[in-house]
Amino acid sequence: MVDDWLSTFPHVVERLERGIDVADVGCGAGRALIVLARMFPRSRFTGFDNFPAQVERARANAEKAGVADRVTFETVDAAQGLPGRYDLVTTFDVIHAEEPKRLLAAIRPRSTTTATT
Repeated sequence: MVDDWLSTFPHVVERLERGIDVADVGCGAGRALIVLARMFPRSRFTGFDNFPAQVERARANAEKAGVADRVTFETVDAAQGLPGRYDLVTTFDVIHAEEPKRLLAAIRPRSTTTATT
């Protein structure tokens, strides 16, 4: 992910290295944010998912990976908007979900940089 995706956005890498607030919509088990938290220890990460069981799984994974101090997870329907403001909003394999246009519209206004894959 980092070599293939982030390397194409050097300005985002620079900001992550300095420390920014990142949201991941549809975080699932939290794997992407855990990878990012390990690579960018100055940044803070919040994962959002509709499913409480996934959020609990993600929290356990972050704890096990030793990054729970910088990675949090919340049960949120992002199609209703995100709580708070973030410097970077990511989605990994989520935009195929129900009502993708509504989801994108809901998360875009509160972000300054949006990157999707």
